[in-house]
Amino acid sequence: MAFNSKVQFAMIPVSADLDGTAGDDFTFKVNHPMIIHRFEFIVQTAVVATSTAPVVSLDFTDTVGSVSRAEKVTLTIPNTTAAGVTIEADLTPFFVQDTDILHFERKTQGAGGTTAGDGFYLVYYELIPDGNGVA
Repeated sequence: MAFNSKVQFAMIPVSADLDGTAGDDFTFKVNHPMIIHRFEFIVQTAVVATSTAPVVSLDFTDTVGSVSRAEKVTLTIPNTTAAGVTIEADLTPFFVQDTDILHFERKTQGAGGTTAGDGFYLVYYELIPDGNGVA
């Protein structure tokens, strides 16, 4: 039996400075219907001696349905997280359509230590055919 998966991934092309002020690191306007399956954060610079653990999140705005911004998942980056570690959390897969917006956010600023670290966001998704035969 063969394994057939259409899940793809994208690394968000900005480095998130975990001791920076809370706010969006990147916003992505979706251009094709998809299901978001997973969200991860890869630590690039270790989180060291931090009294306030940094928190990142994936938020979603449904622009067609006029639904306000909704948080889908948060990830806490624990103190002493080494470089190269991937942080992940359970995520209930959700549908996004073209023109919806994904927000990759620093929710809580890491503070009180040598360095709060930095890293990159990853999102795993599956493109959904839009009815005209193009996927």
